[in-house]
Amino acid sequence: MKKVAVLLAWIGVCFSGAEIGCPAWAASLENTDNQTYDLVLTEPGYRQDFRHSYQILSHSKVEICIYGCELLLRSTGQVMMVGPDDAVTISWGVLRVERSWRNTP
Repeated sequence: MKKVAVLLAWIGVCFSGAEIGCPAWAASLENTDNQTYDLVLTEPGYRQDFRHSYQILSHSKVEICIYGCELLLRSTGQVMMVGPDDAVTISWGVLRVERSWRNTP
């Protein structure tokens, strides 16, 4: 019974916005088009930013950017900032982001 009470208290703290000792919420990236896209992810680092290329296949969904990142779609040059727990969709070659309720002030 104590384990259930501790679990419920932990869930309550995590969803209240305190974010202390809670799991990381990664952003999701979904490609709804029939083609593969090349992306460049730039994640903040301590002394320098980490930049790496990424390729998302057609009709797939993955998790990216645990702590937030800058996302560049190479085919169009579109750049946007993605926060943790945001939902990013590529549709008709355009990036669209749906902000999470955790990232809104």
